Amino acid sequence: TASIHLAIGAVSGIAVQKFLSSGESNLEKLFWAFCAGFVSHIVLDAFAHQEYGFGGTKLGFVLFVEIVAMLVLLLSPSKPLILNAVIFLGMVGGALPDVLDLVYKYLIHWFWLKSLESKIHFCHGTISPGVIVSLYLQFWIAFLAVLFVKFKPVS
Repeated sequence: TASIHLAIGAVSGIAVQKFLSSGESNLEKLFWAFCAGFVSHIVLDAFAHQEYGFGGTKLGFVLFVEIVAMLVLLLSPSKPLILNAVIFLGMVGGALPDVLDLVYKYLIHWFWLKSLESKIHFCHGTISPGVIVSLYLQFWIAFLAVLFVKFKPVS
């Protein structure tokens, strides 16, 4: 679901900051947040997981609700601007691979876009933990990620 990619992308964006030197510029912090979110998407998608069984307008509505909910839950005016930007770019990185797929399916049918999306999802569903990760489990993982972001002390 979009929720897990957005929430884990945000967590990844925050987590990667611990590995940067204290002298990194804000631009570098944002770049690495985006990259960490992007990589988190690839890692999560490697696990066999349940996908939505519908498309079109219904999928668009569900994705809109998920995106708005994650933005409201993960970003906060009480956090420093740079932390919100790190969280946001982690979310963007975490969502981008599926955004490319949706753009190809519903908006622009450019072959190179589908080719790029296929290369990004090269290991989609290749790790099977014995069961398919259900939408419910994905929700709970996203929920825990939101709690981490929400209650992580500002450093």
